[in-house]
Amino acid sequence: VFNDGTINGDLVDSLNLTGVVFNYGTWNGTLSAAANQSVENYGAWNGNAVQTGGWNGIFNWAGATWTGSLNTVGYAENDGTWIGAATIASGGELYNSGTWTGTIDNSGMAENDFGGTVSGLVTETDTGAGGFANAGTLNGGVLVTSGNLYNIGTINGGLTNNGAVWIYGGAVNGAIDNRSGGSIVVDTSYYGGAATSDSTFDNEAPASL
Repeated sequence: VFNDGTINGDLVDSLNLTGVVFNYGTWNGTLSAAANQSVENYGAWNGNAVQTGGWNGIFNWAGATWTGSLNTVGYAENDGTWIGAATIASGGELYNSGTWTGTIDNSGMAENDFGGTVSGLVTETDTGAGGFANAGTLNGGVLVTSGNLYNIGTINGGLTNNGAVWIYGGAVNGAIDNRSGGSIVVDTSYYGGAATSDSTFDNEAPASL
């Protein structure tokens, strides 16, 4: 499917078809993509996105804008601007090097790469081999209820941790609350430099630092 104009209507893959959808224009409607479907947005997509499996992916490329929530158990990538909340289920993956305006709730794997920004709260709930890695800027704070957070970037808005946090550099600005089930490891030897914070630190027993 190739769109270089305007489409008003939902895109639903109920047959698990194999193919690629290219949007260079404007698409107004929700997306429901199955395991074998790739969706590449170079223009404007206005509608929620649901990905039910597979790794072919949803791609919002540089210069493109997607307005709507994301719910995925597959792969999604934002190199442009995404406006909406993201829910990454177990087995799913989100990569962001662009601008994410909204919250991110991660139970899979997520990466905010160099140059990437997230405006809303990041919640890390993974219980497996996933986690959230940040080399960019998180402006809405981070809540780790379980799983792993890795940071060499900047976190603004504080950090509340009941999981495992690995700080290899960068900054955590705002209050840090390391709760009873939490562990924070600071090790800047991998990348050099320093790890900084501009506010208070509360290490609740028997949490470790």
